[in-house]
Amino acid sequence: MLHQLLSITAAALIPPLLASAAYDPNRTEPPAPGWGPWQASSESEKTDYSAGFSNIELAAFLDFQTACAQSVGVPVDQLSYWFRLSHLIDQIGTGQVEYGCLVGGNITSSLTITAVKRSLEKVTCLQVNTMDGKGLPVYRKPRRTAPPIKLLPNSSKLNPGSFPALVITAEDQNWVAISSPVKGWVIQGSPGSRGNLRLCSSPIKFINH
Repeated sequence: MLHQLLSITAAALIPPLLASAAYDPNRTEPPAPGWGPWQASSESEKTDYSAGFSNIELAAFLDFQTACAQSVGVPVDQLSYWFRLSHLIDQIGTGQVEYGCLVGGNITSSLTITAVKRSLEKVTCLQVNTMDGKGLPVYRKPRRTAPPIKLLPNSSKLNPGSFPALVITAEDQNWVAISSPVKGWVIQGSPGSRGNLRLCSSPIKFINH
């Protein structure tokens, strides 16, 4: 219920953002690894994502709006905004959205918050799909120096334990917290990579040993 309330609040407080088609940041900024292209806010409602899952994120968004309006010197409803989505959203259902304040064709300030794939209900299953086929180690902590506690072979299925999933970036790698078959952290891959995990075709039940 709380998650639903925050999502409804986010939809109300993070409105469709205005963007000027005359200025396209994709013309002046090279593509960032792990991110899709900047899109005009008019595409926001058509795009398969949702954001704003905590009061902290909602407050940060309002602060971003205010700061951007002050820096540009125009009312909030006249600002040019754009957004882009991380590739993680399509890979595992949870990633990030970055909102950008556009000034003269350049993004001068931005805000990055958690986002999920809107068409998914709740992701409870991810599947190991490493390129080398050697499987995926599970670590106690999100760092390579932590001792691995289990090796998950390719095609193994795991549960991230929450939706949105807990994803952090450390050592230039995206790490995903999991709750089953063991509790720990796995490496999804570096930003821009195809990733070591993908969405399962269907949820499964886990039995912990």
